[in-house]
Amino acid sequence: MVLWRDLLKPISNKLEKDLTNSEVLNKLITNKSSIGFICDAGGITGYVSLQSLMNAIQTHEDFERTVDSKTDILKVPESAPVEFYYNCSVFLGLNEQEEIIGYTTADEAEVLLKEKQLTEMNESMDHAQIGIITTDEKFRITFMNETAETIMGLPRTFLMERNYRALIHTDRDLGEVLEGKRLLNVKSSFNFKRMSGHFSPIYKKDIIKGMVHVFFLQEQLEEIARELAFVKELNEDLQAIYSSSNEQIVTVDAEGTIVTVAGSFLCDFWDAKNQEDIIGANVFQMEKDGRFTPNIVDQCIEQQKKVSLVQRTNDGYEIWSTATPIWDEKHQIKKVIVISRDITLQDREKRTDQEAVHPADSPFTASHKPKKRLIYRSSAMTELVEEMKHVAGVDSTILLLGESGVGKEVFAQHLHYYSKRKENPFISTNCGAIPETLLESELFGYEKGAFTGAQTSKKGMFELADGGTLLLDEITEMPLMMQVKLLRALQEREIIRVGGTVPIEVDVRVIATTNRNIKKLVQERKFREDLYYRLNVVPMRIPSLRERKDDIVSLSLYFLEQLTEKYGMTKNLSRDAILLLESYRWPGNVRELQNMIERLAVTTKEPVIKHQDVYDALYKTTDLPNQLVVVEGIIPLKEAIQQLEDQLIHMAVEKYGKAADAAKALKISPATISRRMSRFTK
Repeated sequence: MVLWRDLLKPISNKLEKDLTNSEVLNKLITNKSSIGFICDAGGITGYVSLQSLMNAIQTHEDFERTVDSKTDILKVPESAPVEFYYNCSVFLGLNEQEEIIGYTTADEAEVLLKEKQLTEMNESMDHAQIGIITTDEKFRITFMNETAETIMGLPRTFLMERNYRALIHTDRDLGEVLEGKRLLNVKSSFNFKRMSGHFSPIYKKDIIKGMVHVFFLQEQLEEIARELAFVKELNEDLQAIYSSSNEQIVTVDAEGTIVTVAGSFLCDFWDAKNQEDIIGANVFQMEKDGRFTPNIVDQCIEQQKKVSLVQRTNDGYEIWSTATPIWDEKHQIKKVIVISRDITLQDREKRTDQEAVHPADSPFTASHKPKKRLIYRSSAMTELVEEMKHVAGVDSTILLLGESGVGKEVFAQHLHYYSKRKENPFISTNCGAIPETLLESELFGYEKGAFTGAQTSKKGMFELADGGTLLLDEITEMPLMMQVKLLRALQEREIIRVGGTVPIEVDVRVIATTNRNIKKLVQERKFREDLYYRLNVVPMRIPSLRERKDDIVSLSLYFLEQLTEKYGMTKNLSRDAILLLESYRWPGNVRELQNMIERLAVTTKEPVIKHQDVYDALYKTTDLPNQLVVVEGIIPLKEAIQQLEDQLIHMAVEKYGKAADAAKALKISPATISRRMSRFTK
């Protein structure tokens, strides 16, 4: 932070207020000054600049008249941080006794500020022992820091403006960088010195204007890696946060003062409109004021290690945060980096589990509450829930589509409880779980003596759901003969019990679900077309978990919280573990995620579930790497090659554990491994 005292210079040219233009000009020239201050008994009243006098000469003003002074002056405390103001050209610095101790102009201050920032940046880069060289679009060197000068072994005065591509030796084409490609982990050499680093394009207004080379000496890499291990871990976190649009990074010093805020600002959590509003605030004081709990910075400093946990506010907002300590040379924590993500549920932000679906004034009894909550934050689910609330108020038949495990039955329960039938029964039956011979009696009931063993009459699902909602789960598993009877029940709103002859009127809202392509089944004559159109009045597709990855962290933390309460354990997920969960494809959707979280909770021994725990559970127990590519029909060649690549990379990563070793075995670069892994885990 740059203070005004860093930019002030002494006032050496004080002028009487009745001087003429020519007199002032002579004094400024004599004193070799570009500005003079008009003073009287009350102090400084204005200023005259050499530039304004030169302008007067050019406009042929009377040079013997009394000088016109300017008054766009602002007095600032010398200990205050530098801040520029509109319509203010000169700043006068005041000490604690309110005495003027110096001045600076807005133009000079801006230049000095940039110079200091550049100097600090260069010092930081040199301290990190990183060589940095930039070039223009013709590969001419435009900048190099002191570390680069040391590594190259030649002064920058000699190397500036020389063709960098011609100076160094590498097997990569640097011309690709000027086409927009980043070259990572490139080995190069100059004057028998081996280097390793990255080449990246430099953009100005979306146009590539040059290249930057960030590099180390090859023999120093191992030493630097040991010395800056914590910096590497922090760098990974920073890369993750800036590649994501929904995370915030906050730097807090050892006293709890917020120094910087970057990324996606969580304004609801801080109860502030913008980032600047919380700069300088103290997190310990915020905790005392009841703004949030717990204080992750306090726990990080107390435990002297990286901490992950959920922070909550009294307003019902929740964020998942990871705090990483940064140490000084005396191994004392000098600052804490906190990366946070908003996990506040969209539908109900501050409710108990029983209030999760309905408002506080809801007339429902506890027995009418859905057994499971809708946990979501993604825009896809938010839009779907809003649509669900809208159509819940009518009695139209709804067809819920979606893969197995996405939560179709949970969604159906919420459809019922948002409807006007909420006080009446919600009956659910799985059409594929009931034998074909019993399905009719289960749905429509039977009369006494309808078949052997029928000692009394029995109501079916339709009658039990009268006035309420009937969920027909996996409707595509229903036999064709039963589909005819179901169609009649839907059309006529009446059923006939097995063994009966008297129609019974029923008032039932039907919700059907399927995880199959029902249109294709209709075309194949495996599902009745007329029944399909009767069911497909309001189709709603629930997206798979891989289509709404924003929900993974909220679901994971919710399931983990439920398990910790159930088993009385203390468990949490590390940031790296969450990132790995988000990168997985989840073919089993929410059901698979829930089972995976339970497995991790009960099998891991440490209180924090780490990246390796998740990796072992996801990839070392899967059968995918042991499968062979089996071609059952004609498929595009590109798709077949992709499947083979995926399986080979799975097998290599599982066998060797590290991307670098797997890449060596497959004779490809680690970057290729990362790209392929991200491709088939999306």
